[in-house]
Amino acid sequence: MAQEASFARDLGYLDKFLTNLKTHAGSLAEPQRGELVKLLDEEVQRWDRIKALLSGVAVAPQETASASAPAVKTAPAQAERAGKGWTVGSLMPKA
Repeated sequence: MAQEASFARDLGYLDKFLTNLKTHAGSLAEPQRGELVKLLDEEVQRWDRIKALLSGVAVAPQETASASAPAVKTAPAQAERAGKGWTVGSLMPKA
């Protein structure tokens, strides 16, 4: 029971955070605004589904065209990768 209250509180913070991000997205120039709004809309849909599952709803969500299409992922450019020789959990460089 305490865990459910904790989830409700945390999800309330998440909802407010996503709303604030969407508000901020409105101040950006295109194409950043359009992409960010689209990503946030998708994220809200995912969290709505997560909340439904946590509350015990087991009905499968309706599949959308974007959900049925496989996502195309590309390898990050070398500049986008984490610094060579560093691990996620350590601040010490690898030898």
